[in-house]
Amino acid sequence: FLESTPLTTGSRILDSLWNIAIIASLSCFPNVGFLSKFSAFGLTAIFITFAEITAYGVHEYGTNGFQSIGDEVSMGTLIPSSSSAIASWFGVAAFSFGLTPVVFNIQESMAEPSRMMEATTSGLSIASFVYIIIGTGIAILYSPGFPVFEGDALEHLPTDQIQATVVRISMAFMVIVSCPLLVIPCGEILDGKFGVGTENKAMKIMIRVAICVVCVLVSTAVPDFVRVVSFIGGCFVAFISFIVPPLFYILLKRKIRKKATEASLSDSGILSPIEEEKWLLFDFLMVLVGITATGLTSYVTFSSTENR
Repeated sequence: FLESTPLTTGSRILDSLWNIAIIASLSCFPNVGFLSKFSAFGLTAIFITFAEITAYGVHEYGTNGFQSIGDEVSMGTLIPSSSSAIASWFGVAAFSFGLTPVVFNIQESMAEPSRMMEATTSGLSIASFVYIIIGTGIAILYSPGFPVFEGDALEHLPTDQIQATVVRISMAFMVIVSCPLLVIPCGEILDGKFGVGTENKAMKIMIRVAICVVCVLVSTAVPDFVRVVSFIGGCFVAFISFIVPPLFYILLKRKIRKKATEASLSDSGILSPIEEEKWLLFDFLMVLVGITATGLTSYVTFSSTENR
């Protein structure tokens, strides 16, 4: 984001290093609860970004795109038109809304952990609705200049205007304050795997810094940000979000039924046998769909990235 701004050092590696130094510092907080104010700053940065992108589109193209709906602008230009585009869309969507990997860490940092389901439902519903409206609106707005809107919006902004510079700096700021929300839960998971106790603060900091260093190495080695997000979302986040939960539910229900049978119990849960069969069938379908979607999108995204 900073390559085309006055804040760049002229070196992609140096830009990444000073950014990751800030992210690593923020990631050393005890838990994600300490980052609530920074998250608010991140939302403000996103709002500024969308506002500037919209303002530039209106300045350059006016409302011509909306007036062309049904002619030059149609559903064919607003939906993915190739397997690579569909895979990118699925990967980005899974990456953006795949809360499953960090849900327990976030829940532990909430003032009222019991309201996690309510907060998740409201937050993801609002975010999905807003992103659909804004994403479609920007694609239509820029359609006179870019009939097929691919990649991210920053690719369609000039590099020599103050509006574009503000957008890129806002996006960089948003990434800086948002990354710790992923680094901290990931670090806590690794702490548990390595047996690092709460009193060993030095080791906890080293693990989180190591995560940041690995991420910056990957980001500098792979230049296409959208492709990286798509691959991570389509492969790892989709696997954890769409395959693991229903699969674990199926395994747990089998274990509960086995224990109920051994104890000669007629009831193995709070659901009736018919309801349990419906949910198990639904979970089997979810596992099948998840495996298919994860496998295909991962392969297509990786292949397209390798070809580039």
